[in-house]
Amino acid sequence: MESQRRSENGNSVRPFFVAETQGQDRMARLTWLFERLQSYVNRWTGFATRMPISELVQSVFHTVLVEAVEIADNEQSALPGFPRFRQGWLTFAAIVRKINEHSPKETAEVLGSAFEDAQRQFKDELSGSC
Repeated sequence: MESQRRSENGNSVRPFFVAETQGQDRMARLTWLFERLQSYVNRWTGFATRMPISELVQSVFHTVLVEAVEIADNEQSALPGFPRFRQGWLTFAAIVRKINEHSPKETAEVLGSAFEDAQRQFKDELSGSC
């Protein structure tokens, strides 16, 4: 359903991701994607305070967030090490995947917090691996 909606409305972030990260290693691609995800999460949580979740999950903001999570999930799954980040990431990704028209408003706060945790763990482990 999500991929069908993306192809119908032309809002796929995958071509943008591929073009912007061509020739970069996995770590650089994941770092670039996390910067974009920060923006997507901020937009999604902002809209969640202004509109019903049932409408938000039908919007381009939700579609782009879900697709970016799918892309990042593929990137992180092949990343060696980073156990704390991986756990935080899996928690965040699970929250995104469970969002539906019946999700409570509090989902926005939980989503934002889970993303911040995963992002912090990624940066902490990245700086520790250098």
